[in-house]
Amino acid sequence: MTTVVRISPPSFPAVSSAQLREWLRLDADVDQATLDLLLGAAVDHIAGLTGLYVVSAEYEFSFTAPGCYSVPISNITQTDAGAVVGGNLEINVEVAPLVVSIKAGWTSEEAIPTALRHAIAVYVGAAYDGRNEISDATFQTIKRLCAPFIRVAL
Repeated sequence: MTTVVRISPPSFPAVSSAQLREWLRLDADVDQATLDLLLGAAVDHIAGLTGLYVVSAEYEFSFTAPGCYSVPISNITQTDAGAVVGGNLEINVEVAPLVVSIKAGWTSEEAIPTALRHAIAVYVGAAYDGRNEISDATFQTIKRLCAPFIRVAL
């Protein structure tokens, strides 16, 4: 079994506050904490959907059993164990438990693909407008925007 914990906050927002405010047509005095909350949820949703760590941060992977693992994550920029092969973390755990630290994610807002940034803005907009739920149609739009980036483990 493998667990993942983010141990550092994202190093920058995936979409700037100014861009989100423009997308949502909001004034500057709108609650920034709410936008930050929705932005974090959007980035986590996109990461879960695609298997990509969107914004650069540090993570710890805990392996609780011996074995050979191929963890389908991408945008790894640094690891203290194992190897990065084809975007996957490849590791042979001989003695468990083992904790591996990695740094992953794009290193600047401009480096994040436009379609993913668009998907994040759509998510934030729908969550802000709906407050209680995001429609299935909106989730389908987000999925279509993310489709070229979805990683599949074979």
